[in-house]
Amino acid sequence: MQHWLRGAVFEAVVCPRLLTEVTTVLLDKPNMRRWIDLDAARRYVDTVRERATLVADPGEVSPLTRDRADFVVSGDKDLLEWSEQRPPVIAPAAFLEMLGYETADIDS
Repeated sequence: MQHWLRGAVFEAVVCPRLLTEVTTVLLDKPNMRRWIDLDAARRYVDTVRERATLVADPGEVSPLTRDRADFVVSGDKDLLEWSEQRPPVIAPAAFLEMLGYETADIDS
């Protein structure tokens, strides 16, 4: 998401369930303040809400919606090991490498 927020050219797609989870974790969990201050967390959530494409929650996704995606980017081990998944699931690091970022750039 950091690279997308900085202008990398790809479409970020989120579902309501994921957006709610990110919002809850970043805004409502006091222990997150060690890594991100509340104002920055609010800006992040607001920007994702405004700029990402919102699609139905998993289980409600139509084949037409799935057919629009080239990849699903996830760090979920079970999804990454599911070879029959269409569109294919790739790890965030692999996706960034496809966009031309060096491995050292991934955390920056």
